Amino acid sequence: MMRNFKTVRADDFERTTKAREAAKANDANEEAQDAVKESYATPDSKGDYALNTKETAAYKKLQEELQQRLKNKKQADEHAKTKGTLTYALKGRVLTYYKIPRYLCEVGGKIVITIKVNSAGNVVDALVNGASNSNNKCLIDHAISYAKSVQFNAASRQDQLGTITFLFQGK
Repeated sequence: MMRNFKTVRADDFERTTKAREAAKANDANEEAQDAVKESYATPDSKGDYALNTKETAAYKKLQEELQQRLKNKKQADEHAKTKGTLTYALKGRVLTYYKIPRYLCEVGGKIVITIKVNSAGNVVDALVNGASNSNNKCLIDHAISYAKSVQFNAASRQDQLGTITFLFQGK
């Protein structure tokens, strides 16, 4: 019966434990390196790495949004030449098209319009908000018509509420 047992040295347990830990660390390191290599595409055999498709798509989306914001800034500069300005609050959306509000009324004021935007980015409903500081019918009618002509970028949300604020300067 004693033949089935093996004599063990005093440091044998410590030595095998260290060897197992080193093997696990080596395996984990190799798995991490493999995961990094798989997430990138190699364009040539030199070992240079290119961005993966997710990073490329995110970069293109960011560039498009930046271009749209620059375009909107140019339109905002045109606003400075007119007597009407437009600002909006719609989380996660970017303004893609709008008419520059023209000052067509005798008085000035701030008109806030609550808008409902569908998933395609179209304004489907526009109502006067209580935050407005003018009850002038001319200003309200023009603000509602401008608000309905605004176009936002498409999103996965069905209907989204936001506001558009028009500031018309008096003569």
